[in-house]
Amino acid sequence: MSDIENEMDARFEELAEIIRNESKPGTRKNSSKRRNDKEEKFRPTLLRNFVKATKEAMASIKESHNRKDTDPTKKKAIPSQQRLSQHTHLVKSLNSFLNKYLSESESEDEEILQEPEKKKIEKQAESRKPDKKKAKKKTKNSKPPTQRKPSQRWKNLRLVVGDDSEDEEKQVIKPPLKVKPTRKESQNNRQNLRRRSTVSRIPTAQAESSTESEEEDDRVLDGKVSVADLPSEYWQIQRLIKFLKIGNQVATVITLCSLTDFNLTQEMTQMAIRDVNGLAVLVNILRTDHINCQIGALKVLRQLTLNSKYNRRAVINIGVVQILIDLIDDARAQGVQGLAAANLSNMAKSSLGRNILKRHDGIQKLVDLLNYEDGKGRRPDNQSPGQDGAKLEVARNAALALWSCSKSTRSRSAIYKAGSVPLLAKLIKLDKEEFLIPIVGLAQECAVESRFREAFYKENIITAIVRRLQTDNEELQGYCANAIFKCAEDEGTRKAVYDCGGLDTLVSLLSRQDNKKLLAAVTGAIWKCAISEYNVKRLMEVNVVETLVKLLQAEEETEELPEQVQLHIVGAIAELAKDPRAPLEMLRCKGCRTLVDILNIPNEELTSTAARAIAACAVEVGCRSVFNRLEGLRLLWSLMKSRNNEVVSGAAWAVYRLMQDTPEAWETARSFVGGLDLSVRLLKSRDLEVLTSACAVISIVACDRENLGVITDYGVVPHLAHLTHMTDIRLRRHLAEAIAMCSKWGNNAKRFCDEGAVKPMVEYLGSHDIIVQRSAMRALEQLGKNPESCIIMHRSGVVKLLLEMVGSDDAGLQEAAAGCLLNMRQLAMANERARQEKESRNSDSEAY
Repeated sequence: MSDIENEMDARFEELAEIIRNESKPGTRKNSSKRRNDKEEKFRPTLLRNFVKATKEAMASIKESHNRKDTDPTKKKAIPSQQRLSQHTHLVKSLNSFLNKYLSESESEDEEILQEPEKKKIEKQAESRKPDKKKAKKKTKNSKPPTQRKPSQRWKNLRLVVGDDSEDEEKQVIKPPLKVKPTRKESQNNRQNLRRRSTVSRIPTAQAESSTESEEEDDRVLDGKVSVADLPSEYWQIQRLIKFLKIGNQVATVITLCSLTDFNLTQEMTQMAIRDVNGLAVLVNILRTDHINCQIGALKVLRQLTLNSKYNRRAVINIGVVQILIDLIDDARAQGVQGLAAANLSNMAKSSLGRNILKRHDGIQKLVDLLNYEDGKGRRPDNQSPGQDGAKLEVARNAALALWSCSKSTRSRSAIYKAGSVPLLAKLIKLDKEEFLIPIVGLAQECAVESRFREAFYKENIITAIVRRLQTDNEELQGYCANAIFKCAEDEGTRKAVYDCGGLDTLVSLLSRQDNKKLLAAVTGAIWKCAISEYNVKRLMEVNVVETLVKLLQAEEETEELPEQVQLHIVGAIAELAKDPRAPLEMLRCKGCRTLVDILNIPNEELTSTAARAIAACAVEVGCRSVFNRLEGLRLLWSLMKSRNNEVVSGAAWAVYRLMQDTPEAWETARSFVGGLDLSVRLLKSRDLEVLTSACAVISIVACDRENLGVITDYGVVPHLAHLTHMTDIRLRRHLAEAIAMCSKWGNNAKRFCDEGAVKPMVEYLGSHDIIVQRSAMRALEQLGKNPESCIIMHRSGVVKLLLEMVGSDDAGLQEAAAGCLLNMRQLAMANERARQEKESRNSDSEAY
């Protein structure tokens, strides 16, 4: 009881001192808590009432305690539980007194404070009242005024000493109540939102092409697991993180080693570390100078950021990239360098990490780490074999980091400017497969740019990559094949693959059907290598067409091929069809039906490639008849309605091939609803390939007289005449052929002359391409049936060219030139006869 009394006395003295200070006018001005003048005026009154109440409460408690002590029957020792009950009884009695007096004091003070406010409200009400006062009737539902409840503010003052530090209640901040906006406010809000949406944002430079979405949150368990369901490992990890915060260097190293025993790639483990702010602790450890602590923290961070995008973004925002760049620049510990580079490979998967890495010159420092000298030469005396392996590991991790950076265009440019290609040429000659995987991966990622491909060819990297195809490591084989696939866009690479015997190795890898990633890379490499004719001949010798068709014709029991593999196979068949043996091989293997079935797949890239493969195989008459019998023409004509120019051009070329020398196909085209109109509308396209294929289709469709009449009604003449100014050789071939065929109908020749198509055809005769010359000469032969066209041709000096082309070795050109001369000669003879008849009539009239 004495402890309570002493504490109470001390509190009373403090309150009395506060009362004296508050009553002085000078102290009120200098108080840190500035309140309104009204509250400051009545604050001493509240404190006096409070002191009065507490004194009366303590007096009553002392009297009851003295009565109990004077009772002789109750002088026994009081146990600890009974003392605790007495203590709580005292607290409750004190609370009751405080509730009573504080509520009364508050009500009195509030009434005093509200008097001036009530007067203002009454004045405003009187001003608003009308002249005629009406007596207000009391409603039945009027409620009596609610009584004031006792205040609970005294609970915030610790007047009683007790062990309540752990049981202290947390203050809950309630959100403010949402007030429903009025109609006018809601309309204003909508207008502001519209203005924000319509205001154009300041264009920012697009930093990177990221492989991941920066806004994506891949956390799965955060906030979704109850405390009861958390495993014991969760609490163990949090206890270890707490040790990291308070432990010394030795304890930190031991704790980090203990953390590595857990599976740090699991979501539950990562959530345990995040909940106690463990990521920031690990990043702070990297700022220390203790190497062992840095190594342990780097190992933990590497596992935490390997697959988690959220962890990666969180540590990047803390500033880990700048710290890692400083660590790879510090050559005191190669273990720290290697782990820092490995962590940078995780951070570089994010576009934000790549931007920071480039900004702080981190790419140049990573490229410098690739400067590894092979230990086959003479090693210095102070260098051990272990140091040689550590340097190799540092170079490997640096290559991993650069590999992650190479997914960005700007990062690739920085890698190239840093001089990485000569260093890669040295490293790719090493005989360590695990080390070669990031090197070849970096090379195949950078091979999408032509400058890298040229540099690889000059440094003989392509030869080394082709030789690595013979390894037993499927992952390395996949990266090598993918590098060949990307580099084979250049003729030099295709020649290098042929010289090194890489085609045979690629064909042998087609048997690895279980590894889809390797199969996609190998088929892609074969596709690009088949662009060259010498590679096509070699591939046909090893029966690659049959192997590819069997891959497409997968049995129902086996797993279906991915669309990427199908795309590469169909592309390879399209290139191999240049050889006359390939279409016959397709007939033998029943591959024509497979290509037609692929047209139904809703993949535009695959569909356009299949259409080009059909066009290549349709050169052979047998394949053409099979495609037409399988309704391939109908499917291709429907693909010409696509919005993708690649699909439209591929389908148009296939239609052109299928309709050659096939009168039945001409009639079929006329039966399609809107088919002929579609072919004319394609002439309005701005894509060069679409225009060329559309001209080719029209040149074949116009072979039928009825089709020619229909497309003439659709306005084919002005569209073709408008394209005569184009300079593309392929377009000129088919455009001149289409003009030649369309000029056979009615007065189309005169209409072409009026549209100005004659003079460009004369200019086409000066081309060095024999096909353009032959097509233009056929067009001039048909246009020459119109007298005005012959006059324009004569004025353009076509006679000399015609005389030269009559003696050409090309039979078609020779015949067309002769026909053109015939038209001009007939016009000249008709003109001569008309002149002679006119002169004879004039002479007869003079005789009379």
